[in-house]
Amino acid sequence: MSPIKISIILPVYNSAATLEKSLDSALGQTLRELEVIAVDDGSADKSLRLLKQRAAADPRLRVIAFPENRGTLIARAEAVRAAQGEYLLFLDPDDTFRPEAAAELYKAAAEKRYDVVAFGCDEFVPCPDGSLQQVWNWITPPGGEVSGPGAVLRDLLVDRGHYWNLCLKLIRAETCRNALGDLEPCYCIMDEDFYFYVLVACRADSLLKLEKNYYNYFTAAGVTAQSSFPLERFCKIGTMLDALKRIEACLKKCGGRQCDPDICASFADIERGQLQILWERWLNHLRPEDRPAGAAWIFRHAVDRERLVLALPEIAFQQEEKFAAMFPPHGPLGSHPCDPASAVAAQPAEGFDPLARSAVAARLAYWKEWQERHPAAAVRYLHVPGAEAALFFDRIALAHLGVGFVLEEPIRFGEAPVPALRCARAFCRIADRVIAAGPEEQHCFGLACDPGADPLNRMLDRMLAAPGDDGDELANPEFLKFMKAGYRLMNRLLPAGSSRRRTVKNWAKRTARLLKRRK
Repeated sequence: MSPIKISIILPVYNSAATLEKSLDSALGQTLRELEVIAVDDGSADKSLRLLKQRAAADPRLRVIAFPENRGTLIARAEAVRAAQGEYLLFLDPDDTFRPEAAAELYKAAAEKRYDVVAFGCDEFVPCPDGSLQQVWNWITPPGGEVSGPGAVLRDLLVDRGHYWNLCLKLIRAETCRNALGDLEPCYCIMDEDFYFYVLVACRADSLLKLEKNYYNYFTAAGVTAQSSFPLERFCKIGTMLDALKRIEACLKKCGGRQCDPDICASFADIERGQLQILWERWLNHLRPEDRPAGAAWIFRHAVDRERLVLALPEIAFQQEEKFAAMFPPHGPLGSHPCDPASAVAAQPAEGFDPLARSAVAARLAYWKEWQERHPAAAVRYLHVPGAEAALFFDRIALAHLGVGFVLEEPIRFGEAPVPALRCARAFCRIADRVIAAGPEEQHCFGLACDPGADPLNRMLDRMLAAPGDDGDELANPEFLKFMKAGYRLMNRLLPAGSSRRRTVKNWAKRTARLLKRRK
């Protein structure tokens, strides 16, 4: 029997829908001297059954089954230990290789016995008619060679000459097994390839970069493709925080973070980008009802909360109101006992630019210094309309520092336009305490998080949640009753001649007409 040239590592978790296609790709390579090591990571679907059926038909497929889900990192590590090939390829269960991939990559690697061969991929997205559309992908590396101690790591982090995705690498098996010596097993399904490949890059002395695509990446499945997921799934994605911590420890151990300022700065920049990905998943993919708990989870598990906070403004820019509405009452990190009478007054920074890293870092440094001057105090923060970006960032920064937050809201709902009122109410949600301009505003702002049984406040809540003043919301029978019952109260509360009073009066007239029609 010929020696095995390549082992293909295939971690599998609940992938029955796409697994056959990936297995066909791996076992259908033109290079025959290969094996496939598939690790079923505690799947609850038919994945393990499919693997066993294929293994019975093709002895080149070996199956390892975990009794419970342990994460992609541990599954790959187990397969690496079991592999018998001279080189390793990595495949995800929803993607495929080109048929000639293994043969051509092995030939290129064997020419000079490279430790790593990097290559590119074609990316495909599904169309409504079921077909696939190929999209541009930036991961394909420029051609070239890198050699020498530390050169592969520097090309990865500093020069950004190639990407860390394991599925786009052919790696010498001996190098991978040496990397396992420093691998700290942990449950990880996000950035796990970054962590493992950094361990490899620290030990690799030679790299060949091929400007050719051998991998087919499908975005319709997998971790990166889900449009909406529950909190449990988000927390699994959040395991990237653990991976980033271990990567930093690895770089310190091999001297990169301490001795090479370029690697230090490059990793900080990459880490910031990864944290922004986590915030983006939280904003756009986590179910709305789970977002408050998701935000708390992120802060609780962050190794360095300051770096986590600094990664947030670019994601939240121009979405401050949307972010604010996602946090639970009393702030993202839990309630804080606040006495408005003893709180120290503060205002947002003028001209705060959330896209300027220096401005963000300076503002966080300002609040850290403020906390040192007022160690036991809460901040009494004045909401300045138009400075919502600064308000949002300052609130998150103070929550990160554990400082109580009393929001002073000067807006009067009888004079402000509806969009401004909605924005103000959103920010009142993330305050520990709210100081409103008067008793009417207290109904609108102070009780916004807990309307209780107050009919006026419930009516205001419905009014301010309406998308506009076109009267469409009046089709709701419950709203009609509130409008009719509360009109006299509203007439007394709103200033005479104000546009809001005129709006309510017009709504009341329409309400009467609609109620008459319903009778």
